[in-house]
Amino acid sequence: MLSKLFQKRGFTLIELMTTVVIVGIVAAMVAPTFDAAIQRNKFKGDTKQIVSMMRTARYNAISEKMPMGLSYDYEEGKLIMFKEMSSPSNFKMDLGTDTVKMEMQLDTASAGCGTYLTATFSNEALVFQPNGSASESGTIDFSYFNGDVYCHSTLSVLASTGRAKVDYMHTDY
Repeated sequence: MLSKLFQKRGFTLIELMTTVVIVGIVAAMVAPTFDAAIQRNKFKGDTKQIVSMMRTARYNAISEKMPMGLSYDYEEGKLIMFKEMSSPSNFKMDLGTDTVKMEMQLDTASAGCGTYLTATFSNEALVFQPNGSASESGTIDFSYFNGDVYCHSTLSVLASTGRAKVDYMHTDY
């Protein structure tokens, strides 16, 4: 009975250190995968936010009965939703007279990584009319790369209905 009382139970220091080393090695191998997954999820979220801005601009054009547009500022790396006030037929953002309604900041290109957005719309602007139609049909290509992670999506707008959707999304690492 006394021998059971003094029996030692538990783990030795060597067993604990071995476990800590194994957990550290596994964590070091998994960390890059988590980082890539976070970058891909951020890209997917940004793609959905761009489509959401397009749909919001169309909705606001219909509800306010005023042309609303989207323009991309390449220098600032911003997607800008604006109310067309200057000349509703020019389909171009005029910072002096048009009212900015919403902005979305995209990560700009830096050494070894970046975000790129290109559009096929004339005047680099897409304007939605009060009847819901768009100034023209076209696409927006949205790309992101950083090291081993490359993501690309194509968004489209149909002029007659103003419908905006994601046509293609690819995320790879």
